[in-house]
Amino acid sequence: SEDLTVLGDEQFKPYARIAVVVTADNNPDECIFDGYVLSHRIHLDRGTTASSVQVWGQDASCLMNLEEKVRRWSDPDGQIANTIFQDYGFTPDGENLSEDSGPPDSTVMQRATDAQFLRDRARRAGMLFRVCCGQRAGNNTGYFIKPKLQGETVPPPLVLNPPHESHVD
Repeated sequence: SEDLTVLGDEQFKPYARIAVVVTADNNPDECIFDGYVLSHRIHLDRGTTASSVQVWGQDASCLMNLEEKVRRWSDPDGQIANTIFQDYGFTPDGENLSEDSGPPDSTVMQRATDAQFLRDRARRAGMLFRVCCGQRAGNNTGYFIKPKLQGETVPPPLVLNPPHESHVD
């Protein structure tokens, strides 16, 4: 029964901060997830290897979905996004203003959570909205950018098995 006390630990409670950082051979650490625990589930089975714990989480943008807001904006979309990102302590990406959309001469009303509002503005303008971590957990960047369709391709998939061919520990 003392093994189950881990589930009562503060690190698994809802909205506990959690990050996944990977280290590949001869490369610096890279944060691939930085967010919050949403829920967890335990499965107990006889034996020592059949039990498990599943933890569900979401990136730090989940904080942007907690409160509906009513605001009037008269800025272009990229500037709106940067202001909202800064409200949450996220660093706005440098390209957020490069192809700013939305007429600066008109007013846009927000009647939604910040995440819903930015997602809707991005969809209308052909932009991408996302929040993700950089090399270090805790340093999240907010993106409101045009998708890059040119350039390098996605790296090859991670190889886990067979163990002698794996490039991930």
